[in-house]
Amino acid sequence: MIRAASIIEVCGVIPKFAVVPAAPDKPGSSRHTSAFYRSMRQLNFNIYDNEKKCRLDGSYPTRVAAEAECLRLNGENPQGLLAV
Repeated sequence: MIRAASIIEVCGVIPKFAVVPAAPDKPGSSRHTSAFYRSMRQLNFNIYDNEKKCRLDGSYPTRVAAEAECLRLNGENPQGLLAV
């Protein structure tokens, strides 16, 4: 499997969609408490649209699941890569 980082290094482009960790839902969750650290271990993953500069709706429980969807979305897009 080709990693997105290797595509950027070789071609000078970035994929339209990329996997990012999901942001915590709760306001005030930036406190350094044991509950905060437990929630960090349970983070899901989102897909980020590099062209529109926003996260897509939906989240994925594992990075593998998010990367599979990301590859599908980038494959469907005729301009799946954006120039840097």
